[in-house]
Amino acid sequence: MGLSEFLYFETIPPKVTINEYIDLAKEYSTEQSGHFINGILDNIHKEFLLEGKLKKTDFRKR
Repeated sequence: MGLSEFLYFETIPPKVTINEYIDLAKEYSTEQSGHFINGILDNIHKEFLLEGKLKKTDFRKR
């Protein structure tokens, strides 16, 4: 779900996506699950940036 938000929901900032899924992991699993999800999504986010796959809207410019 986080990957689809990265790729297809241009108005959701990546930090918001990562934080949402960390909170979900903590809620439905363990505290350590939040660290795991953070590591996975952060690395995927960085990879997508390097590959030019992210097309996010920057709200600060408005």
